[in-house]
Amino acid sequence: MKRYIKSSKTKDVDIDTSMFKGTPFQCKTWMSYYDNFLNAKDLKYMQEAKNRTGEIIMMTPEDYYWECGMYGFRHTVSTDKLKAERRANKKIEKYKNMMANGTKFPVCMLNKADNSQEGLHRMMAAGDLYGWNKAFPVLVITPYDQAKEDRWKLIDKANDFRDHSFKNHCEWALHKISGWNKPIPENFIECYSRMIFTVFNDTFEHIIDHIDIDFDIEVTEDEHPKVKVYLTKYGDYEFPDRYNPYEAFLEDFYDVAGDFKDTLELDDSALLL
Repeated sequence: MKRYIKSSKTKDVDIDTSMFKGTPFQCKTWMSYYDNFLNAKDLKYMQEAKNRTGEIIMMTPEDYYWECGMYGFRHTVSTDKLKAERRANKKIEKYKNMMANGTKFPVCMLNKADNSQEGLHRMMAAGDLYGWNKAFPVLVITPYDQAKEDRWKLIDKANDFRDHSFKNHCEWALHKISGWNKPIPENFIECYSRMIFTVFNDTFEHIIDHIDIDFDIEVTEDEHPKVKVYLTKYGDYEFPDRYNPYEAFLEDFYDVAGDFKDTLELDDSALLL
């Protein structure tokens, strides 16, 4: 059975605390961030500003441990392992004694949106004391607007790619077409662009995520020319500005000053003497 916090459209209605009766839990988390989900006014703020919503779900300890393994730890920890690790903690017996004597503990929490949890020890104590098939209230946090959540995640992933992997791709591609004893080729931008795409298409992330990218390349015209590569598109996300490009001085990759040519001519002259 599920018991939900009512929609923020009915802003004068707060959470129904009757579901906490007969349980060792209270309608508080003792964490200010999560307590925001337990009244209508702050819930509306969390939904609109943070894209997070909360609901109280009646959940058995068995279900809570399974859900925590799936969402609290990103599918990385089994239910049996979670139980074994908490069972070894002496606080379980302490919590059981406190519950038996009427102490009310903060409600257990599971944040599916951000992969975190808080309450495994006290839920184990409640299960041991009242039964692992008895349902207790749990505060569950999820995205309020999944489409917005997906968009935010894409933007975060795009920014992370631009600031890290993409720069590595650009660096490697420039090394692959460089020539320390040669001048900068006239079709440098075209060659460099093709090589960046080649390096990117060979990477693990492209094969797994099937992400398409696009970028702009600029070369400054001065004594020390510099190449700048701006990532402009990552998947369905187009960057709104030209920010944080990959940058490199071309004299580190080509004979910009013509030193190698001068050395050859000097050597040829020496031979004529």
